[in-house]
Amino acid sequence: MKIQEVVQNGVTGLREENRELRRRQDRMIADLQESREETREEIQQLRELADLLHGFAIAPDSTLQQPDAPFSGR
Repeated sequence: MKIQEVVQNGVTGLREENRELRRRQDRMIADLQESREETREEIQQLRELADLLHGFAIAPDSTLQQPDAPFSGR
C-alpha cells in the first residue's frame, strides 16, 4: 500500500509539472507569434521606405528642385 501511495504522489506531481510546462509553452508560443507579427509589420514599413528612397535616388535632378526657384547652374 505504501509503494502505491508513493507512486501515485509521484505521478500526480509529474502531471502538475506537465500542465505548468504546457501553460508556459503556450505563453511562449503566443509571445513568439506576436513578435513575428510585429516583425512582419516593421519589415513591410522598411520595404516601403526603401521603395520611397529608391525613387528619390533614381529621380532626375530637375524633380528635386524647388518649383519657385529657377536653377542657376552654380
